[in-house]
Amino acid sequence: MHTTAPQPTARRVFSLLWFPFFFAAAFALMGILAFTNPTPHSIAIDVAGSSSQIDAVQQSLDRMAENGFVVTPVASSIDGTNAVLTNSTAGAYSLADGTAKLTISSAASASRANYLHNIFTKVAAATGAGPLTYVDAVPLASGDVSGVGIMFYGLPLLLVGMITSIVLLQFGMWSIRKKALAIASTGVFASIFAFTLATSLNVIPSDALLLVYGLLLTQAIGWLTTAAALFAKQFFMPVAMTFVLILGIPSSGATVNGDMLSGFIRWLNAILPFAQFVDITRASAYFGNNGLLKPLLILLAWAAAGGLLLTAALIRSRRSYRASAALLRHEDLVQKVADLHRVHGTVRTTSGIPVADARVLVLNEDGAEAGQTLTALDGTYSIGEFVSGLHHIVVSATHCEPEIATIAVHGGTPDPARDFELLDWSAAAGNLTGVEVSTRRNLSHN
Repeated sequence: MHTTAPQPTARRVFSLLWFPFFFAAAFALMGILAFTNPTPHSIAIDVAGSSSQIDAVQQSLDRMAENGFVVTPVASSIDGTNAVLTNSTAGAYSLADGTAKLTISSAASASRANYLHNIFTKVAAATGAGPLTYVDAVPLASGDVSGVGIMFYGLPLLLVGMITSIVLLQFGMWSIRKKALAIASTGVFASIFAFTLATSLNVIPSDALLLVYGLLLTQAIGWLTTAAALFAKQFFMPVAMTFVLILGIPSSGATVNGDMLSGFIRWLNAILPFAQFVDITRASAYFGNNGLLKPLLILLAWAAAGGLLLTAALIRSRRSYRASAALLRHEDLVQKVADLHRVHGTVRTTSGIPVADARVLVLNEDGAEAGQTLTALDGTYSIGEFVSGLHHIVVSATHCEPEIATIAVHGGTPDPARDFELLDWSAAAGNLTGVEVSTRRNLSHN
């Protein structure tokens, strides 16, 4: 007869399928907000020129994007250019020499540089400054034609730690130390391979420190997501993918700079690890380590948090192991005690008279003595402890015919009881002749 396989309940289906719906909606929302409509938020611009010219520039920028730019007057175009070279400002606009000149850095953000070029072309026209001269003071590496080289250089370094932690779910028996070693191994490979490939294609400058920073990112993400697997249990995948993909990638600033992201995403850009890695890479590779310290400290803090969580998990697992071992030892002891049994009963003659001082001998299955005792005045006895199995009980008493019985002792059953009736040699019920009685008494005396 055909039987239908049991089907999951609606609650079970929802508990498993909610995350794909959430992922689709959240990732689409974050991506569209971050990538398709960048809006300036307090972008720093240095302006060299007269007070009236600077005021005109500020007013023009405010009309195009209110609160989108922060204009700082500088004494000369050289000062503005130096600020761009150190990534202290997004752009420098100069009217001091009678021409409109914009100095930007595509290495700081190609999308922002293009945006500023378009905006200041309009500003120059609106203020009557004439045609705009455009200077890229710190260009991207020659192989990064699209301007997203750092994004795709860093993406495998971001993902390898999470992917390793997912794979490590198949090695549940591994210790946390082994898992940390696996994360380190994949991180070293990823950082070396990605760096070698990116530098060989001139996607990023050949800065050896990027190997260290790349490895740091892989370990921070690997430790955090592995700890999430240990603490979040069945919610590991939603937690890890939300943290790394849904929130981490759109807020990274690798394609759209942080000062052009919307409020919530811009806040994430200031704290999440991938965004810090992007800032570190730019500062180290293009700007002589200017602006490096803050994102490096934040990324180190994330790595420390992951390390602390793994350490906490290690301590917890050791405590759990010790507790489990103690419980197993206790249960084993309880089980052993439960498996030990005492044999008890009463020894009487065939006439019903209790036999005192009768010898009760217990032999195990191999015939070895397992214990012996004497009966009390009322003929009772109790002897043990015996493990499960077959046991032979031999009962003998003065002037009585000995008896032997075999009993089975089983774990989890009550202590077995076995009563004995001994034939008194002198009793009429024994049907012994006088000669037989005399012979037995002589043997017992001997």
